[in-house]
Amino acid sequence: MTRSISQDTQNDLRVLLDSDLSYEEIAYRLTLSKATVHRYCKKWNIQRPDNTGGRPQILTEASKSLMKRMVILGRLKSGVEVFDYFKAIYPRSTYNTTLNALKSLGFKARPKRKVPLLSAKHRKARLEWALAHRYWTIDDWRKVIFSDESKINVWGSDGFEFYWSLPGSPLQPHHIIPTVKHGGGSVMVWACMTSHGVGYICEIYDGRMTASDYIHILKTELADTLDYYRLGDDNNDLS
Repeated sequence: MTRSISQDTQNDLRVLLDSDLSYEEIAYRLTLSKATVHRYCKKWNIQRPDNTGGRPQILTEASKSLMKRMVILGRLKSGVEVFDYFKAIYPRSTYNTTLNALKSLGFKARPKRKVPLLSAKHRKARLEWALAHRYWTIDDWRKVIFSDESKINVWGSDGFEFYWSLPGSPLQPHHIIPTVKHGGGSVMVWACMTSHGVGYICEIYDGRMTASDYIHILKTELADTLDYYRLGDDNNDLS
């Protein structure tokens, strides 16, 4: 009786049996016995590829299918991880071969989006809020005022920046990022947005929003915005 292995391992085994790896190499790769690999090959009636001469295709269609599945599932998260994984299976493959295979499968390299780090409790609360408002109409949303705080950098982005230069070349002004001692390189602001237009904006001093600061902003900047757009009047729908 053939030893039972997981479905993921079976999928990987099918791909490896379609490669030019030996039974020993496949068994080592998947932490299986050689006998188990051989039995599954016989069970699936897989004809191992013969060396017919000429330059063979480096990545088979089955391996590309596995590559696509592993990238979609997040088991391989970058081009380097994909290359390292399949390099062990196909020693002749190169990094460019991997990138070309990913492109042929429809993948495109994109920067990762930064999202708030949410706990399971936060995600549950947000889902419940979304479900509670899923039947709101456009008129309902017109009554909502959106507000937030944001940091505005004076000297550009505070993230990673790169530049190109020749080895041994001197440092140029466009190779550096100006900084200011003791802060001052950015300002924190609060602003709001209504269905009628944007509201007033104000600076948050010291870059920190305290409870008293927030209450003061609601009583001044938000109130001035409501007055400007005549929101909250008796003849207005905003509550």
